[in-house]
Amino acid sequence: MDLSEFRIAINESFVPLDVTTDVSDFHAEMREHRMIDQHATAFVSIRADRHVVRRTEQLIEDSPRSFFKISLQLEGHSFMEQEGSEVYLTPGDLVIYDTSKPYVLSFDSPFVLMVIQIPHDRLRIPTELVASAVATRIGADDGLGRVVSPFFMSIATNMEHLKGPAGAMLAKNALELLESLISNQLDVVKTAQAPPHWDLLRKIQDYVDDNLADPELGPPLWLPPFISLHGTCIPCSHDRARLSLLTSGLGALRSAIST
Repeated sequence: MDLSEFRIAINESFVPLDVTTDVSDFHAEMREHRMIDQHATAFVSIRADRHVVRRTEQLIEDSPRSFFKISLQLEGHSFMEQEGSEVYLTPGDLVIYDTSKPYVLSFDSPFVLMVIQIPHDRLRIPTELVASAVATRIGADDGLGRVVSPFFMSIATNMEHLKGPAGAMLAKNALELLESLISNQLDVVKTAQAPPHWDLLRKIQDYVDDNLADPELGPPLWLPPFISLHGTCIPCSHDRARLSLLTSGLGALRSAIST
């Protein structure tokens, strides 16, 4: 695809971004796998000529969508800047960044990159902890990076295997592995104790994903009594109504977390 097509594809796959380049005959290729859930989690492989990507204050104001993005450098090099932090990536390195804050991602030569985009509330790690690690290099030779980096490199070159039930499970396991990597990077266990409600929130989200097609879907029996679903049973006649009500339950849970 040319520059115009690439700009459209980038904005459709991620959040609105400003893409510039000085390459007159710019060329790029993209492959994408989007998890079939309500969380907009996506795996995207990008091969492109040199360019610069910016998430500006104006773009954030126009489209305030909150995701964490994890980039894995496969070929070439890149430079990331966010929140006053700067990092230079070489093949095998990963970096975390936040679409709710401005950032710049620069590529000075042709490259291959895999990007994983995850909504803030999809991770079991509190957002404020993950945010503290943006623009921090996770090296391919550093701790869990020695395990995680090769695994995601394999996914990037075999994206087609993420399709189907087995692929969906693989993608889900990949996210859990990514959480382990982030937790290790933050040293969560030693530096902070996550609120106990976070594991329950993730369990409810997984329950919705696994049972949404069930016409008898209702609040799970294991849902603690202090989580209110506003006194209404989940209607069985319409998927949207069922999802809306369960979402309200998640909203109640988030309210409990913030109080």
